[in-house]
Amino acid sequence: MIERAFALSPGRTQITALDLPDEIRETGAILSPTEVVFPDHGIEMDRLVSDFEHTLIRRALERTGGNKRLAADLLHVKRTTLIEKLKRLERVN
Repeated sequence: MIERAFALSPGRTQITALDLPDEIRETGAILSPTEVVFPDHGIEMDRLVSDFEHTLIRRALERTGGNKRLAADLLHVKRTTLIEKLKRLERVN
């Protein structure tokens, strides 16, 4: 799988968990901060956190067939919190 992910990522020197198949990513493992590529010029932390949050919400909604209550349960947040985050993310993206 690693070779496949690398082959499908031409020109890149690293692959991330996002390059791996869903069945591998969904094993319950959480990315640690040490797995984030930290370039010399730094990172835009607010954007990185927003992108990560958006990815988590999108995946939860995909897994639940768009059911916001179930997605909120998966993310261990209140449904109203999920809805507010979705609204905020829609304004940003």
